[in-house]
Amino acid sequence: MNDFHSSIPDLNKAIASQNPFDRSLIVRSNDIWKPSFPDVPSINSVYMENQFIKYPDLADRTVVITGTNRGIGETLVKAFLSCQCRVVAVYRQDRPCISLPDIAEYRLILLQADIGDRTTIGAWLTEFESSGNSVNILVNNAGVLKNTPLLECDENDWHYIMDANLKHTFFLSQLFAKHMKKNDGKVRTNIGNSSTSPLKEDYNRYRF
Repeated sequence: MNDFHSSIPDLNKAIASQNPFDRSLIVRSNDIWKPSFPDVPSINSVYMENQFIKYPDLADRTVVITGTNRGIGETLVKAFLSCQCRVVAVYRQDRPCISLPDIAEYRLILLQADIGDRTTIGAWLTEFESSGNSVNILVNNAGVLKNTPLLECDENDWHYIMDANLKHTFFLSQLFAKHMKKNDGKVRTNIGNSSTSPLKEDYNRYRF
């Protein structure tokens, strides 16, 4: 076994000690992408090698993940599937970009909806539960970024960022929390990296 794979258990141990909240849940994207542990490969490296952190206590749980069209969201879908979860991947655009080989073998549900459309998502959730299912984990990954400089940001830009990244996330969490409180469910927010880019006042205000 090479040094990379032999260090995987150390990485698991490091991540478990890094996250004081709940080792069965992914809390922040920094925990996924850039843990600052010496001599331990980043989780991004683990992902690139198709090796994901395994948490047995996540098996058979249903996870709803928003913003799964690409990037962190798509990677989260794959990570939770690797933990034997059933995943509901919420995407807004016309096509899901979940590119999984032999997708039928995975327990994956694709749901096209805008996170601001709580009527549609609420109707789906009610129907889902009426079939004897329940949601255990909500991951608020969806978000938007508008590259408007500070001196050019107007009210439309401000509300666009705040609605998508704050308002919709809050009320979506509230919607699911009402259903999940009886199912020992968990809601995790703020998984995205904080923006420290200069002169992006609208986005940075939401992040901080």
